[in-house]
Amino acid sequence: MPKEKPIDAFVEEGREIELSNGERITIPKLAWGKELKIYKLLSEVMEKALPEDASPDQPISPKAAMRLLTEFGDVMSKIAALFLGKDEKWVEENLSAEDMINVILPLSLKTFRKISDGMTNALGR
Repeated sequence: MPKEKPIDAFVEEGREIELSNGERITIPKLAWGKELKIYKLLSEVMEKALPEDASPDQPISPKAAMRLLTEFGDVMSKIAALFLGKDEKWVEENLSAEDMINVILPLSLKTFRKISDGMTNALGR
């Protein structure tokens, strides 16, 4: 059985988070279908924002950074809505920036870690 990583416990289903408005929400189970939609949203925003010839050792241009920031906020609202089973309007009206960090950052880190681990395992490293 793989060892649980700290970020896994932070997005554990059933964990309650108190929002800045005092409302409490429970972290739901992330079903595979929702996870696929999240991967697609993240891929789309990265594809739109980054130049085709971008490489890991190359800094992002200011223009690409602005495109990424412009798109990223909307995508984060969509991801939060998917993850929490709410609509985007609810997310935008009820979650503060701090709430978004508490909900989305752990989910994003876990998602990127899973992608990285999967690629590493697939490449035999």
